[in-house]
Amino acid sequence: MKNTKGKIIAVVGAPATGKSTLVRFLQKKFGFKAILEGEEKDVPNFIKTNIAKNKNGFQTIIWFHNRLVEQYSKVSEMKSKGEIIILDTFWLSNLFYISTMLKDKNEKTIVIDMIRITEKYFSYPDIIIYLKSDISTIKDRMGKRGRTFEKELRKQVETIHKEHEMFFGNKTVLKGAKIIKIDVSKESIKSVARRLKLK
Repeated sequence: MKNTKGKIIAVVGAPATGKSTLVRFLQKKFGFKAILEGEEKDVPNFIKTNIAKNKNGFQTIIWFHNRLVEQYSKVSEMKSKGEIIILDTFWLSNLFYISTMLKDKNEKTIVIDMIRITEKYFSYPDIIIYLKSDISTIKDRMGKRGRTFEKELRKQVETIHKEHEMFFGNKTVLKGAKIIKIDVSKESIKSVARRLKLK
């Protein structure tokens, strides 16, 4: 796909909705640069333990936030050079885990403030692709993909899905970003390619 203007496309959604699968598909189809959050091997053991035991949520969110900000900084530089980049998460994503990972009111306030400050320094992606699915399909996919630390997270995924739906479900534009909504339980990810307009 020819385009001289750089763009950032972010795929969002609850775990196991097919974000990384979609990124790889679009990368192959259009030749986009792809940035992936990573597989189990890319997550340090202490974070995997936190998720598996549903503890130290504040520590976990801070770790992911720092990683996502670092990624987005690189992506923003790539965009300035005219590249089109697609990623399977972005700096806003921690927002949807606050209610399940944090119980302390002060910790919630700190994380929300951290995301608000990040918003001052980073623009939103040009396009946000929001993937949704029914909960039974998500839980089934989480079980099949074999991430050993996600067993506890499966209990929280309905809330995480609802947080995404409340935030993205009724929006078509967010801070200048076009939102494309895909129900992966009803639509093929190939339909996304037909709906992407980058010129």
